[in-house]
Amino acid sequence: MKQPGKQLRIHMLGRFSISCGEVQLSDDMARSKKVWLLIQYLIANRGSDLSVDRMILDIWGGEESDDPLNVLKNLVYRARNILKQLCPGETTEFILYRQNTYAWNPALDCEIDSEQFLAETAAAESASGEERMNHYLQAIALYQGEFLPKSSYADWVIARGTGFASAYVAAVEGLCPLLQEAGRTDEMVAVCENAASLYPLEERVHKQLLRSYVAAGRYSKAIHHYNYISELFYKELGVCLSGDIRTLYRDIISGISAVEMDLSVICEDLKESSEARGAYFCDYEVFRNIYRVQARSISRTGQSVNIVLMTLTDRSGEVPEEKELKRAVRQLRDAVVSGLRRGDVVSAFSPSQLVIMLPMTNLEQAHMVANRLTDRFYQHFRQDKIRIRVNIRPLTPSGG
Repeated sequence: MKQPGKQLRIHMLGRFSISCGEVQLSDDMARSKKVWLLIQYLIANRGSDLSVDRMILDIWGGEESDDPLNVLKNLVYRARNILKQLCPGETTEFILYRQNTYAWNPALDCEIDSEQFLAETAAAESASGEERMNHYLQAIALYQGEFLPKSSYADWVIARGTGFASAYVAAVEGLCPLLQEAGRTDEMVAVCENAASLYPLEERVHKQLLRSYVAAGRYSKAIHHYNYISELFYKELGVCLSGDIRTLYRDIISGISAVEMDLSVICEDLKESSEARGAYFCDYEVFRNIYRVQARSISRTGQSVNIVLMTLTDRSGEVPEEKELKRAVRQLRDAVVSGLRRGDVVSAFSPSQLVIMLPMTNLEQAHMVANRLTDRFYQHFRQDKIRIRVNIRPLTPSGG
């Protein structure tokens, strides 16, 4: 059994490919998904002898087969033929079979990015200072994306991928304070922006990105990003940002000390896009501040302002199931924002509730608006499972 004279370079983070010299194989090639999954499975578990029963379970999951042993043998045969392309003219054995087990040949010289990534994160955790920072930088450079993204339908890939994602986010969190201490804030921003692009719904990453903007003196960028993720999390997940990140936002606001002498620059920064239509949707922290300003104002102007709370429930009055709630809250938000005036204000109070501020309305008008919004919601969401409960009360003057 001859071994390839060159090292095998294997990528499993962000993509899958195997290279030997100038020859490269990847799962972009027109082959069965199961063949690639088998190769990936053997590489991911190299160093272990894998029983036939375990392989059938992990690769096929709950799929039924009249003769799973022969199906596996045929898949191994096809995988071996693909791998032969790496070493044309040679008799290299990539997949070994012994005593009813299969294994990736441990004698093969392999450089695997996922293994290097874990080695670098482990080295960072046991090091300190600049050495620690360099190991984290190496690890993050190796992490080009999720583990085996084209095979993410397999349970074992999902489990491994979760572990790699967690290790990556931990590496970002470990690296950022070191970069900040070294005065390398631009690198800190770049690392966090890349992490946010990979995991846009990971709040820990966005916390680090906000801190990096502040460290780099980019306060306006930090505020804009907070507003962006506040809307993103509510739109995609139907949830509000955690108390920790809202506290960080308040710290950012209170810590701004830069002086801008050009009023036109400030006005341009404050100006809303001319494309904005309907009510103003904002984070609850912003909504609360607008509420307090209105409460102060009406004590002087006598203007009537009403607050509407719209709550989504199931038929028994409880919070709907998560999947149903996400669809319903997205539809309710669209119906409310598009169905109100530009001067009205809307925010998420909880995953199942919207709170609305209606300036210059009396109680009767507020009820009419709420009924219209409810009808608008049901025009596009015809589901017997969802109910809307409405509460309305006038905004009281500050100190009243």
